[in-house]
Amino acid sequence: MNNSISTNRLFSFFVLFAICFIVFAMRKPDVIINPQFWAEDGTVWYQQAYTLGAIKSLILPQNGYYQSIGKLVASFSLIFPMYAAPLIYNIIAISIRCFMVMFLLSSRMERYPLLGRSILALFIVLMPHIDEVHANITNTHWYLSMWLFMIIIANDSKGMYWKAHDYIILVISGLSGPFIVFLAPVLALKKMEGESWRKPLQAIRTAISRIDLFTVIFVAICLVQIIAILLSTDEGRSHAPLGAGPIILAKILASKVFLGFLLPLELTKDVWHSKMLYIPGFLAGISLMAFCFLKGDWRAKSLVIFPTLMLGFALAKPMIHLSLPQWPMIELGSGQRYFVITNIFWVAIILTSIAYCKGMVRWGLMSLLTVLIVISGYYNFTLHKLGDENWIKQMYIYQQLKSGEKTHIRVTPSPWAIIMDKK
Repeated sequence: MNNSISTNRLFSFFVLFAICFIVFAMRKPDVIINPQFWAEDGTVWYQQAYTLGAIKSLILPQNGYYQSIGKLVASFSLIFPMYAAPLIYNIIAISIRCFMVMFLLSSRMERYPLLGRSILALFIVLMPHIDEVHANITNTHWYLSMWLFMIIIANDSKGMYWKAHDYIILVISGLSGPFIVFLAPVLALKKMEGESWRKPLQAIRTAISRIDLFTVIFVAICLVQIIAILLSTDEGRSHAPLGAGPIILAKILASKVFLGFLLPLELTKDVWHSKMLYIPGFLAGISLMAFCFLKGDWRAKSLVIFPTLMLGFALAKPMIHLSLPQWPMIELGSGQRYFVITNIFWVAIILTSIAYCKGMVRWGLMSLLTVLIVISGYYNFTLHKLGDENWIKQMYIYQQLKSGEKTHIRVTPSPWAIIMDKK
């Protein structure tokens, strides 16, 4: 993008944004019609911003790392009446996903075929199993990390607007979760120009010569998150047993990623319990990932590296249940957030592998994948409604309180609540 932005391009962006926003909103209309806080959105981010103020709340790590997006949105929402805060949160959360899709389809990603990017964008908009992450700020950092990943593998930015865009997303995404640590190998591969496997010394020299301001800021933020993780305690995390094992890992990957990325929850349970499904599914999925990693360039390798690191660390220290073994709970649909990145990247890996096919085989596989995504989107379009905690009624009661009185405001899911003194 040049410094001058054409009217046609702006119009196209607004149309694409509007389409994505409308579809996202239609999947769970109550986030607009009856907006409510989700979990940490109210209990942590809003409570901290309201009680401590914007600056103090921003410098506090949460769950062992910095999560700035929630605190930035909370601070911004203080401009508006408290009853409007959940709506502000939901609009911003949906908008971030829309902007991510727009970047995927932008000229910055034109090294990848538009058809493949369009299919991936279609999946992002229609993908199942996102009830937990849909239209809330608490889980927006998963999408921000994918946005930053795309910036790294995209064409280099040209022009003031694109450069500003890259730095803004780098800072916000990097300080909104530990994902920048898992993205470090991707940036390293980019700087080494993919030569690290064959010529490691030459690759290191190449990487050093290509250090720029983006890299310096990236490394600085990465170190901040690593230090925060090392200095944090595990008090806020579950100490329940994992219930881990190779068989259950195969079940998780087959039923939630390799075969289950398009299936409704009930069918993923069938995969989980059938050796005839989860064993071949697991082996086929691992084989396709290996093919993409070994055959592709550094960008294709990155499609495997980032989600593997992310899911590996997520499953090593999950927050699914406080007392019961955690991995088995995944069968029931718990921990949806851990599979948003993996499923989007799994579709990208499938598309990358299909690109090696020729002629009608490639077109046939592309068409089949598109049809399956549309069918899945049709059957899984409507997401579960949030529980109704009567937010507006609670705000009316809150307004009747005297300054300094302690209040207990319920948010979804129960029993989450905002506990604070009225100012």
